Amino acid sequence: FVIQCGLHGSGVSPPGDLPVNETRQGTFISNTVGTCAIAHFDVPDCGNTEFFINLQNNTHLDEAYGGYCVFAEVADGASSSTVSRIAQEVKASSKVVINRVVVVQDQGSSAGHAPQMSMAGGEMLQMTTACGDIKLKLRPDSAPRTCEYIVKAVTSGLYDGKSFYRSDFVIQCGLHGSGVSPPGDLPVNETRQGTFISNTVGTCAIAHFDVPDCGNTEFFINLQNNTHLDEAYGGYCVFAEVADGASSSTVSRIAQEVKASSKVVINRVVVVQDQGSSAGHAPQMSMAGGEMLQMTTACGDIKLKLRPDSAPRTCEYIVKAVTSGLYDGKSFYRSDFVIQCGL
Repeated sequence: FVIQCGLHGSGVSPPGDLPVNETRQGTFISNTVGTCAIAHFDVPDCGNTEFFINLQNNTHLDEAYGGYCVFAEVADGASSSTVSRIAQEVKASSKVVINRVVVVQDQGSSAGHAPQMSMAGGEMLQMTTACGDIKLKLRPDSAPRTCEYIVKAVTSGLYDGKSFYRSDFVIQCGLHGSGVSPPGDLPVNETRQGTFISNTVGTCAIAHFDVPDCGNTEFFINLQNNTHLDEAYGGYCVFAEVADGASSSTVSRIAQEVKASSKVVINRVVVVQDQGSSAGHAPQMSMAGGEMLQMTTACGDIKLKLRPDSAPRTCEYIVKAVTSGLYDGKSFYRSDFVIQCGL
């Protein structure tokens, strides 16, 4: 009577349990067909990353074992059809793999923007390519609004499938040539507005035209000391730096490959936490309203409209898990009165 997904059987541990079961703490939403709730054991606990989509009206789950907290709902008819196909496929073949989950904005929402985020320190971008992985340590002390802008773009999957396409004294990546438009320009060029970081080898800065503007989603990694970029055309704002030697080696391989074949595809970008950081957690987020999870599977896409009015801390917890790529490659593995997924 549900389909369920999560980290079950993956060998991956969830990022701690939810702090509270928010059933009936906000706007109450019953476990009716098409709603999504946190799975937990048969005790009144809070659960974690396992969640399910109700395939029928399961109102008994509103009270059972402390209640199963609804935090989202299937957003449209196309998504409902995909849920039905997944339910059938899981029954036939035991699982359906979730290729990718991203946070997108409901275009019909009055909120009009992605979740608000604030950097805690220690956040990194992890970029996966055929040449290897790159970890970029974000520097919100230098450029806080730039870091938030880039993290929002990563969270929405904007860089997935895009390319590094330039290699000379930098390697540059972004939406160039993809036909995708950036989500507006940065509100300000933060060069010298915070802790000043020069455009030295291994630093990452926002690209822009030869005028003193702010740029948007195009950025580059310096292959050499390019300190002239600190002043040119209003300055090129550094917002991150290559995090380790393995990442530096990958940057060098990408530079060579782009020169040889014109581009290197970025398979995926996620936000991860620097394990050596004292911050110890992902970016802090608050829901603005209108956020949706978009799940991509071989059976089709599912859009799940988040309901922070019902379960704000649960929504934030799930968005953080999505932002870190935790559900990518995991599966829907249960199909009876729900479909369930997780780790």
